[in-house]
Amino acid sequence: MPAFTKAATAAALSALSLEPTFTVNQIARQTGISAPTLLREFRDHPGTLKIVRPGTKEKRIYTIVRVPQSVLERWLAARTVPAVLPSGRKAAR
Repeated sequence: MPAFTKAATAAALSALSLEPTFTVNQIARQTGISAPTLLREFRDHPGTLKIVRPGTKEKRIYTIVRVPQSVLERWLAARTVPAVLPSGRKAAR
């Protein structure tokens, strides 16, 4: 298990306090994409915050995934397809 330094912990906490984060279920409700699909997308996505409770003999490993707003916006922008008019020109925004 990795050792966490005070500086790394402080940096993570300050990042959390400056930017809103969303759960996978919140994103699923807003986008209409299923929560398991979003979990697969964001589990190893750069910038996603993961809080892990290690497992024991009796309990499974529990992971909470939180997605910062900037990461969500970047992910959505990469998946948005611009509208194309029949003439081949892009639609004006």
